Amino acid sequence: MGSWEEQVRQFLLDEEEDDDELFFVILPAIIPYLSEEKEPIHTSSLTGAKKVREILEGHESWCKSEFRMEPAIFKATANFLRGENLLRDTRGVTVEEQLEMFMYMISHNASNQMLQKAFQHSGETIHRKISEVFDIVPTLTQRFVKLPSSVQTHTKISTDSRFMPFFQNCIGAIDGTHIPITIAEHRAPPYRNRKGTLSHNVMVACDFDLNFTFVSCGWEGSASDAGVLRSAISKGFSVPEGKFYLVDGGYANTSSFIAPYRGVRYHLNQFRRRRSSQSGYENYKELFNHRHAILRNHIERAIGVLKKRFPILKVGTFHPIENQIKIAAAAVAFHNIIRGQNGEEGWLDNQPDYISPNQYVDLPEGDNNYPNDTESSDGRALRDQIALQIFEKRMIWNNVYEKGLIDVMHDHKDNPRFKGQNGWNRDGWNSITTKFNEMFPLAHFSKKQLQEKEGKLKGYFKAIRDSKNESGVGWNDTLCMVLAEPEVWSRLIRAHPKVARFRNRPFPLYYSLEGLYEGSVATGELNFTSTAADLAPPSAPNSSRSASEQSINPLSTNSLDLDGQETTSVLNVSTDAQSVPVSTNEPTQAQFIPFNQESSQREGGSGRKRKQSHVGSALESYVEFKKFQTAETLEVLKEKKRQEEQFSISKCQDELKVMDGLTAEDKSYALELFESATNREVFLTTPEHNVREIWLRRKIRLLRSSDAWPPQHM
Repeated sequence: MGSWEEQVRQFLLDEEEDDDELFFVILPAIIPYLSEEKEPIHTSSLTGAKKVREILEGHESWCKSEFRMEPAIFKATANFLRGENLLRDTRGVTVEEQLEMFMYMISHNASNQMLQKAFQHSGETIHRKISEVFDIVPTLTQRFVKLPSSVQTHTKISTDSRFMPFFQNCIGAIDGTHIPITIAEHRAPPYRNRKGTLSHNVMVACDFDLNFTFVSCGWEGSASDAGVLRSAISKGFSVPEGKFYLVDGGYANTSSFIAPYRGVRYHLNQFRRRRSSQSGYENYKELFNHRHAILRNHIERAIGVLKKRFPILKVGTFHPIENQIKIAAAAVAFHNIIRGQNGEEGWLDNQPDYISPNQYVDLPEGDNNYPNDTESSDGRALRDQIALQIFEKRMIWNNVYEKGLIDVMHDHKDNPRFKGQNGWNRDGWNSITTKFNEMFPLAHFSKKQLQEKEGKLKGYFKAIRDSKNESGVGWNDTLCMVLAEPEVWSRLIRAHPKVARFRNRPFPLYYSLEGLYEGSVATGELNFTSTAADLAPPSAPNSSRSASEQSINPLSTNSLDLDGQETTSVLNVSTDAQSVPVSTNEPTQAQFIPFNQESSQREGGSGRKRKQSHVGSALESYVEFKKFQTAETLEVLKEKKRQEEQFSISKCQDELKVMDGLTAEDKSYALELFESATNREVFLTTPEHNVREIWLRRKIRLLRSSDAWPPQHM
């Protein structure tokens, strides 16, 4: 074994050889690429800042077309974002330009490459600035999408005898709408809706001024509207005592959510040829449904305006899935901001299609629960009679049949011939029906009966799975049984009505169903709502404002107009019947700098360094790696040297000198023993002097008697 100095010297020689290879062989080959002058890509004289200036100072139709709002509203919005420190001017990009990029993106479904060309910035800058706006979307939804606070009856109801006093406690309408998404194939099954396309189910509520008062995004497309509503209630959505929303047949009829009568004419186009008097309706149920449909039509109009203003909501995009979900929330927030500034909407009908209708995704629309029931009373009685006869003749399901159905489905689930992207296909159900009736020849279940039973079992599974995750709920893994106290059961049944069937009753099919539906059932893991309390507003980096200064009244801001005169911003969204601007007298640091002012005079950060070339970045990483490797190796060698010095032969010799009972021959054997680092360590670390001497004498006797260790002097 060489000395520590020799080891270090050899290591440095090896490193020098590696460095010579790098600098004399590799570097000369890549130097031409390092020294090659980079050719500018964005060479247009119309930069992003100039484009903002031209659009905002030009005809308002240009701003409407590009950014989907009037110039004055765009400027006020930019002032608000700057004043609240949600976005900041930087050396290369102003808040106006950043807002312009985002609005252009959600208005035209513009890709990063399209934005580079339109605004003359690098792809990295575009990505960073768009991401910064996505980061503040939860904050915007919390500030501008507010649940109703007024208890007064809306004027559209109080001044219309058709609705007053019947709907005087109605505060709005609720509906679900599907927004297309793109997602990796292995995560796709829960997002497939009944049309077989990919979407997330967005629940929105609005008042009768067409302002959105609530939004819930992120539930998978296979989730039901009722399930999304239950989730929203658990996350802060509430209805004031004695008030109610209007909903369609996809929701349960309760005192807080009033649905129309089932099986009765409902949709407005079914009433268009009817007279408005009561004599024009077959019964009171039809009259109620017509009035209900007229008021609930506000939510359909609001969604229609939203998708017309932001057509990106009709197509799939290639943003990360978390940002795809935020696009819907951003559209809702900007819709309310624009309406709060009295923005117009009629011009949307005259806008060209910036996104080809061929790209629109086929999505579930409307409510299919209300057929056009126009048959006579005799026909209805006959239909009821036939239905009762079929019901009485049907086979009764039992646990054996249910378990058999699940087993047959398990046998089919891995065969791609029987399952499509949206679940079992026709061949799959035909095969399942055949196999099941072969297994149970006395059952004679039809394909429709098996499909209905599969749907019920899936509903039971989802109800129990969701109940297990509720607080205060236990689970008996052996019995597959939900355990809870009576008060917890009451809460569970309200949230998941289907779980009531399994109170004090096991569900032994749970794990079989879990294996069948794993990865294909909606979970809402990406869901967030406009009332989520855990979404704190972000603060800009290097902000000098205190925490108290950043606690903002969400519906009141001050800004400066283009002439530098302080005015009260009306950037508010009223959820009452009347829109009332909210103002404040507190000064603000928000300031809209005119566009003829040089960007160098703007406040903001100093910008970012230009990104290195890939070759330069790789070399820098290599140098850092070599530095780390060298330091680590030297540290190991130093540790070895430290141990050698601590248990050196010279220290052992010093100890031998004080041992009087050893002969010169004994000491020579001892020196041979000390060639071993282990022997040196044992010898020097033994604290008792007599024990150390006994150990040494024993080792010397063994060495003398061993043929493998003859003394060198013999």
